[in-house]
Amino acid sequence: MKKTHPQTRHALLPLALSATLLALSPPAQSQDSASRDAGRLEEVLVTARKMEEKSQSVPLSLRVLTFDEMQKQGFDTLSDSGLLLPGVTFDIGGFVQDTRPAMRGMQNERGRPSVAILIDYIDASTENLSIAGGSSALYTRLLDVERMEVVKGPQTLLYGRNAFGGAINVVTRRPAFEWEGRAGVEVGNEGRRTLDAGVSGPIIDDVLAVRASVAKHDFDGFYDNPNTGADVGTEESLAGSLALLWTPTDRLKVYTRYQQSDEKYSQPASALVTWSDRLPVPGGTFSAGPPGSPGQPCPADLGGVPPSVLQACTRGVVTGKLEASESDIDFSLDPATGAPFPGLEQTQRFGTLQADYEVWNGTLTYLAGFMKNDSSDRSDTDYTDYPATNPFSFSTSTINLLDYQFEHQSHEIRHVGEHGAFSWIGGAAVYLEESTLDNASLFWMRNPDSLLGGPPFNLATEPNPGAKPNNPQTRETEHYSVFFSLGYQLNDQWRITGEGRYSEDTIDYRVPTWSRQQVSLQQQVPLSFCPPETDDRDVPQSQKYPNVAYDCFDQDRVKSQVFTPRALVEYMPSADALYYASVTRGFKPGGFAANEAVILEGQRYQEETVTTYEIGAKTEWLNNRFRLNGALYFNDYRDQQIGVQQQPPGSVTPIPGITNAARVEVWGLEFDSSWLVTNNFQISAAYAWTDAVFERFTQTREGSTALNKAEAGNIDADFSGNYVGKNPKHAFNASVDWFGQLGGSDYEWFAGATGLYRSKRYMDESNLNYLPEFTRVNLRAGIENSRYRLIAYVDNVFDDDEITNGQRVVDLGNPDGFAPGRGYLLHMPLPRVYGLRLSAQF
Repeated sequence: MKKTHPQTRHALLPLALSATLLALSPPAQSQDSASRDAGRLEEVLVTARKMEEKSQSVPLSLRVLTFDEMQKQGFDTLSDSGLLLPGVTFDIGGFVQDTRPAMRGMQNERGRPSVAILIDYIDASTENLSIAGGSSALYTRLLDVERMEVVKGPQTLLYGRNAFGGAINVVTRRPAFEWEGRAGVEVGNEGRRTLDAGVSGPIIDDVLAVRASVAKHDFDGFYDNPNTGADVGTEESLAGSLALLWTPTDRLKVYTRYQQSDEKYSQPASALVTWSDRLPVPGGTFSAGPPGSPGQPCPADLGGVPPSVLQACTRGVVTGKLEASESDIDFSLDPATGAPFPGLEQTQRFGTLQADYEVWNGTLTYLAGFMKNDSSDRSDTDYTDYPATNPFSFSTSTINLLDYQFEHQSHEIRHVGEHGAFSWIGGAAVYLEESTLDNASLFWMRNPDSLLGGPPFNLATEPNPGAKPNNPQTRETEHYSVFFSLGYQLNDQWRITGEGRYSEDTIDYRVPTWSRQQVSLQQQVPLSFCPPETDDRDVPQSQKYPNVAYDCFDQDRVKSQVFTPRALVEYMPSADALYYASVTRGFKPGGFAANEAVILEGQRYQEETVTTYEIGAKTEWLNNRFRLNGALYFNDYRDQQIGVQQQPPGSVTPIPGITNAARVEVWGLEFDSSWLVTNNFQISAAYAWTDAVFERFTQTREGSTALNKAEAGNIDADFSGNYVGKNPKHAFNASVDWFGQLGGSDYEWFAGATGLYRSKRYMDESNLNYLPEFTRVNLRAGIENSRYRLIAYVDNVFDDDEITNGQRVVDLGNPDGFAPGRGYLLHMPLPRVYGLRLSAQF
């Protein structure tokens, strides 16, 4: 399934899009701000470059969401960013904790998230151990937010090691030196209820202020499990925060904040789509004789061949549009309790400290933070409840029993200043993380009468809760870096900047040398000691210790040293126009595929790198009533980390692993605009065109499985020329807003409509199946004054039911012979949602 892309696109795009950006140049306008006081678009102050400045003066692809905008749009989780911001995706994988934010076609398939998620510049993202994704820490709800700053493109200098493809920084509300408070309530269909409140004021006038907030959220879910009648996709959370602002002098300011949340999530409303079509295996063989007979090449025409030959010469795949409905949800009951699986519970603690001291023509800042996220997941991870009748079928059932603990701390010291024509940022950072997983997941044969339950296999035919949990699997990360940025104002119109960060990372992995399949499915008994290495303990069952799992550890380390630079040129012909061009290098660390590894050897995957070339424009027209920003970029993206089924030499069955795609090319164009047509009517629109293609991605003939070859359609499992999975080529958002005075009162009425469009997304590198294009329309209306706001809303007005989110998974219940089957877990879309939001402030 290989696609051809005309090479002319590479030659024509830069010319066409450069001309487009030049066309954005407005005529010179008066810089007298007094002439623009009435009827102008709001100018938002941001700290995206760790200094306070107007968003329109920042030479980055930056989108700012204010509190008012987030409240009116109902933006209350990070995952909402994937629907509100073109060029941003935020997918959920096979589990609630499998979170995958991405920007500009640089999809987070494996490894750490490719987008840094920060709260007050403190990194809140991490990486799972046994599964992919950025952990449930990114699934939490937002609390007491002032604004959100979304910056696209590599941002290592400003946001640290995780800002490979971009960054989302959540800025919280600061304490005030005058007493103020806020309370809000939201009620919606299907039991959606949210209460939040906050209060702030001085403890010591002009010296010490405090802010406290609390929020409670409950949701009964939009869907039911047909097997049990139980709600799925339910949510419960209780969160609170306490912040202090200390200003002992005019030059010193210290802000500290602590936040804690307790949350419960049932299994998402999801349905598994299993393989139903079969494709031939290029270079496949079959055996016509008894076991051990030489293999024969598969016939070119498979019509009428015996079932055994068809089984050997083809593999099951999923093709075409991915579809599912509530009736396809098929979770089983928890066999231990006879009740629905409880899902995920987590407690998150997050703290920040920021001290700013004005000195040396600028500000010296010390920034410290910590996060501790404890989660426990008990869920149905084969996603189905159908019986297996074939006594020879390798169909299994599975329970996820995962206890995670993520803990990290970070420290940064920097100076931001300017003198004459020079400006600078300089500093150093430390990031320390420890991740621990206790895995007690269970596997057993779905058919209790399976012949595989007897000799010589003796596989479990029921869950074995007495199987010993794995010893803790750990990953420890140490990161040290120094960074700088030096800018020089050449004249009133031109400015140049050079910057970079030098980083050293050390990542230590420690895994038990036995897996959950060994102790739960194969019913092996862990030794009470670790045999010496001479006993060949990496062999599941040696002659010396038959039917045992070796109670040992394997450990290894990944180290990297990298310098990530950026060069930037800015041109500002007038106060209403900024043009910029930049070249930026990004880096994402490598690691080990430790999800099911019992030995780390052969599980290493390489780091990802990207070089981004970008030109952009930020313009304001019509006396600041019309704003038009645009950017053209090219990502030269190397070694994307992708999950695959691999079959190393000597291995009888496929095993999961991570490989690197040699090269991905991403061409992109982005626009966002706002027009205050009249003082009572405003239009906004944003568009992202993202063309992400595997220029070179070959898994190689030796290491690839038959399934990979069948999906690629060639013997080398070469996916070159295919589109990158999970990326919509076209994304469009638009909104219209009306507002005005309500009679002669101090109330203002407002009404608005928003619409979004996302083109189809291929699910993975095979491009055999896809999530369909979809459109959503949302309505809202309300009244407000300086103290009260009431909003009525309807989201997904036309009840569009296309699937918008999903993940490729292993289908344990429907294997393809003795290999795991291919499946896709599809998350049910939000149906029509309606409700009321009421808030008051004093």
